[in-house]
Amino acid sequence: MPTRIPQFWGRLLRALCLFILLSGLISQSTAYAGINDDLYDGNIFVVYGGNGSLVPPKLTLTQTFERQIPTILVYYIDDSSDCKPFTFVANRLQEFYGRAASIIPVSVDTIPAQDQYEPTQPGYYYRGT
Repeated sequence: MPTRIPQFWGRLLRALCLFILLSGLISQSTAYAGINDDLYDGNIFVVYGGNGSLVPPKLTLTQTFERQIPTILVYYIDDSSDCKPFTFVANRLQEFYGRAASIIPVSVDTIPAQDQYEPTQPGYYYRGT
């Protein structure tokens, strides 16, 4: 009889560990963010636009000036319900103008806070709205 008690506790412990592991995996796969809320769920161009080719951009702003290519700067915030629906617009712009112009998505969160910017920095053109 004494050997059955440790076996019972061992099986119970294994079952409990398996339950905790599976419940953790299930809760991890649930998406809480959506296109109509301000929750972060990844890069919006990949998640909602369906086009991961915009991020990272192929050329920097400096390179577009050197090559004299027209440039479209798309300012966005990943956790903004106002920005999420417009990823489709940026993707459509790339579809039609991607060969003639450089489309550069710029996350507003990555613009360093400075008093002045150079014309080759995206912060130079950003007005805060």
